[in-house]
Amino acid sequence: MAADKAAEVVLGTAGPGNTLYTGPFKDYPALLPAYRYHFLTNSKPATHLAALTHIKKKDLVENMPTYWPRSSGTWQNHCGGTSNGGALATGSAG
Repeated sequence: MAADKAAEVVLGTAGPGNTLYTGPFKDYPALLPAYRYHFLTNSKPATHLAALTHIKKKDLVENMPTYWPRSSGTWQNHCGGTSNGGALATGSAG
């Protein structure tokens, strides 16, 4: 799908479309076909979960942001974590 058509699908036609992507963001419209495919055509949660399967738990723990809000309890439950700032159940400090 062409970037201009993907922009219509992703951003809609009622607003400014991809005209706001200027300066450091000027190359972003070219990514809209991939965004449409991964997040609109396929399930966004399924795509994220599929991507996470390619990340080793050790790498995830070492590179995880230091703060995860309480609303991320689902993340903690599914990844074996605790409520101590997002540390996983590996003995790592959060």
